[in-house]
Amino acid sequence: MKHMVSGFTSTYLSLVLLLVFTACDKEKYSVTKVRGRVLKGASNKPLEDAAIYISASWENKDGSDGAESFYGKTDQTGQFNLEFSTVEGASLLMDVSKNGFIGKPFYYPLGGSDNFISAYLFAVDGHLRLKMVNETGQHDSLYVNLVSPTIRAISDGWGYTNHPQKYPLLLAKDSSWTQVFGFPSEEHIYLSWGYSKNAPPFSGDIFLPKSDTVDYIIAF
Repeated sequence: MKHMVSGFTSTYLSLVLLLVFTACDKEKYSVTKVRGRVLKGASNKPLEDAAIYISASWENKDGSDGAESFYGKTDQTGQFNLEFSTVEGASLLMDVSKNGFIGKPFYYPLGGSDNFISAYLFAVDGHLRLKMVNETGQHDSLYVNLVSPTIRAISDGWGYTNHPQKYPLLLAKDSSWTQVFGFPSEEHIYLSWGYSKNAPPFSGDIFLPKSDTVDYIIAF
């Protein structure tokens, strides 16, 4: 009988130790709160139904990578409030977006258990219809840059460069290419173009009124 009790005790201790080691090997979780408000950049009015996306990433104890995502939306006052549980020490990044709006082209980093974020999105309510025409046939390629002051400001000086195709745009004589670009309105869009990628010699600007499409033609 003594031997049976001893065997039972040994098995019980082994099971307890196994559970302890298993528990120690698991990742620890903690609760993170993310609160804030999303505003329209031009008017500072609240922006409803803006999408909040939070990504969490970490390295597991076994060396593998872990990741998960959390989602939310702003209410009619532009506010959002998310609370979620994730691995302690995870890298947390937040993105804010809404169709028809543009914001910072990178994530907001989060830190600590309680975060408050103020974000701004700008309406893309001005449009530029750019048409390029090869009239002379002297050149068959063209480089074009478009710069929005608003996007340059919210991008920490990065600015905004866009083009209908991968550089350069190839056009044969008497052929043309047209594309419409969306920008924040009520400002001047700066253009530069030419036949060299490094130093386009021609430049200009055009004012984009709200909720309208303005035409700009480059003939070369």
